[in-house]
Amino acid sequence: MIGGRAPKYKWRPNHDGKTKSIEEAYQIARRWGVVIPDYVSFAIDKYGWLDEDTTAKTTTFKEPAGTMIYWSSLFHKKTGKIPFLIRKDIMRSDEAIVAVIGHEMYELEEMRKAFGETGAPIESWQAEAHADNEGNFHWQAWDYADELVARMRGVA
Repeated sequence: MIGGRAPKYKWRPNHDGKTKSIEEAYQIARRWGVVIPDYVSFAIDKYGWLDEDTTAKTTTFKEPAGTMIYWSSLFHKKTGKIPFLIRKDIMRSDEAIVAVIGHEMYELEEMRKAFGETGAPIESWQAEAHADNEGNFHWQAWDYADELVARMRGVA
C-alpha cells in the first residue's frame, strides 16, 4: 500500500489541555502567518465524519471523468464561502491547528492559481489533492505546514 505524504512532526497537545474554538483557531493560525481568506469557513467535525487519516477537507466532487470543475464550484450556495471540516481532535493542539489550517490554505491557494481562471477537468483537481502523488500541491502543503510548526518550535 502506498502511504502518501503526511506531516513530519507529531503535533504537541496544548499544555493546558484546552480545546480551542474555530474563532481561536483562526487567530492562532493568523498569528503564525497563515492567510485565511474571508471566503473560507471552517467548522469542527462534531459527528466524526473525518477518519484518522483526514485532518480536514473541503467539498468532495463525485462528477464523472472529464467534468470541468470551476473555482466557483467550491463555494457553498447558501453561505457563499468555501467550507472546510476540521477534525475535532485538531483543536486540542495549537501546532495541529496551525499545520492543518496552513496546509489547507496553501493547497487551496495553489489550486486557485492553477485552475481558478479557466477551471480544469476533475482529474486535474484530484491529482493535485491526492496524498499519493509525490510533489503535487498536497505534498507541498505538508512541507509548508512542517515549516510553520518548525517556526512555532523555534527550529526554523
